[in-house]
Amino acid sequence: MTTTEDNTALIRRMEEEIFNKRHVDAIDEFISPEYALRTAPKGAPAGRDAVRESMSMYLAGFPDLHVSVDELLAVDDKVVARLTYTGTHSGELFGMSPTQRRVAVHQFAIYRISDGKVVEEWEISDQLGLMQQLGVIPE
Repeated sequence: MTTTEDNTALIRRMEEEIFNKRHVDAIDEFISPEYALRTAPKGAPAGRDAVRESMSMYLAGFPDLHVSVDELLAVDDKVVARLTYTGTHSGELFGMSPTQRRVAVHQFAIYRISDGKVVEEWEISDQLGLMQQLGVIPE
């Protein structure tokens, strides 16, 4: 059985390897094949492919994307993360041409871990703030 320290270390390594170092192959190391994003729209891709698709989309829009792990709290098999994503919108994102604007997006996520891999995730990201920073929606 893994400890809460093991679980927080797993999430910290996952964010660093997948997002900051852009090791796409590391997705298989950290994410279960049965992965489910519980806050995804109905019919959205699931499993590791959903993570790859999301990562590819955001890295295309923000080639310099960086995630900071601001805080991690763990209880039993769950880890709560407070994250900040920063980057420059220098590629297409959601059909939008690059704005060259620098953004910072805050996210809260809850990860459930089983057998050393993330099997479920619930996340809330400040998408309104992102759109405002990109100039798509007025502040």
